[in-house]
Amino acid sequence: MKIALIDFDGTLVDHGPSMRAAALEVLGEPLSLEEISALPVRERSRLYDVNMGSYPHLYEHHAEVVEFVRGLAAKGFELRLLTARPCGSVETIRGILGQAGLDMEIICRQEDWVKDQEYKLEYIRSLDADSIVLLEDKKRNIDYIRSRLPGIEAYLVVRGRLQKE
Repeated sequence: MKIALIDFDGTLVDHGPSMRAAALEVLGEPLSLEEISALPVRERSRLYDVNMGSYPHLYEHHAEVVEFVRGLAAKGFELRLLTARPCGSVETIRGILGQAGLDMEIICRQEDWVKDQEYKLEYIRSLDADSIVLLEDKKRNIDYIRSRLPGIEAYLVVRGRLQKE
């Protein structure tokens, strides 16, 4: 079995505009993604909730990534969205995927206290696959996972562009 694991925010979609809108609503200023990532966990989580609840229409698909994912499907890869989003966001995510013409299983985080890279590594370790391709926008996540599972083919997405790691 061949499995492609695709991260959501920053990888498959640009969530910058929706996050800036959420920051403006909640904090009174349109912070950058870097400024948002520096916020305490509770504030950051609140922004992600508002962003997904009020601004999913501002999400923009990364065309190059969407085409690459379609190519993986054509090569027989089973597509799975592996997101650190809580499971309450699944229906909204499904709608955003549908706008890109993508249909895939959505794997969401059950526990908020687990770090993104640890959650993803645990899930990947649970798979029984001959080949795994990982698409991710955080180099630290790729490095963490590949240091423990070196056989994974990984692609870093930077501003909608794929870079093989």
